[in-house]
Amino acid sequence: MFLAEGIPAALMGFVVLAFMTDRPSSAKWLLPKEREWLEDVLQRERDEVEAEHTRLSLGQALVDPRVLALSLVYFGMGTATYGVVYFLPQIIKGWGLSNLATGFVASVPDIVGTIGMLVWGYFSDRSTDRRSGVAATMLLCTVGLIGLGLFGASPWSLIAMAMVSVGLNASRPLFWALPSLFLSRTAAAGAIALINALGNLGGIAGPTMLGWVRTSTGSFSDGLYFLAFCTFVAGMVVLVAVRPPARVAAYVAE
Repeated sequence: MFLAEGIPAALMGFVVLAFMTDRPSSAKWLLPKEREWLEDVLQRERDEVEAEHTRLSLGQALVDPRVLALSLVYFGMGTATYGVVYFLPQIIKGWGLSNLATGFVASVPDIVGTIGMLVWGYFSDRSTDRRSGVAATMLLCTVGLIGLGLFGASPWSLIAMAMVSVGLNASRPLFWALPSLFLSRTAAAGAIALINALGNLGGIAGPTMLGWVRTSTGSFSDGLYFLAFCTFVAGMVVLVAVRPPARVAAYVAE
């Protein structure tokens, strides 16, 4: 299974190197007018960000409170994501299902989550406030995780799982639009790397806490409540981490 999943991903790496260029001006698969338009849009966005927030150096960006706050938000997202991903099959298996049935049932929330991500992203692109979208996804996760802990083997748990899946899948593309609201150029690259590095530590915290709680209490419920607390804090922090931008990006209409 690992080979079946890993080989296509490794091969796609070479495709990315060949086709994903560093900037639109180098993308030969775009028409000249498309390359010019994209370069113009990106330059205008950089100029607007720097005019509103001033241009930060790499060092300033790495200690900026907004960057550190977004790292905390991403940590909460990662804690919930990896905690659920690692233990969801065991939670479902606890309903008394066979291994085959567990696999099929576990796929349902992901299917719903994928659809939810596309729908949420569609409506988010027509909004100028990404923060509210991220906060809403985190609160949806919070409700879903609490429901998953409360309902146990009830059929309602499947709905709770779907809520969590929609929230987690939809949150990431919205979240990664936030750093560019106040960062540009090298500062943006360095800050995004820092946010990703610190946030991914949640991949250790989530499964570890959930596994410890399961071993100590014989139930996943308290661990799921902990994950719900993490997503709730993430949702609250994101609302104060980045102020709403004064500019309105109207590029979608163009």
